[in-house]
Amino acid sequence: MTRRSPGQAAPALKPIVDIAASIGLSEEDLECYGRYKA
Repeated sequence: MTRRSPGQAAPALKPIVDIAASIGLSEEDLECYGRYKA
């Protein structure tokens, strides 16, 4: 397991609605639990 130093940034999260749209799903197709989880 590798450790990150404080200077290394975590990967950026994308909103789940944007990811769903990229595979053809609409916001109505999701049951969201916050902005990044469905």
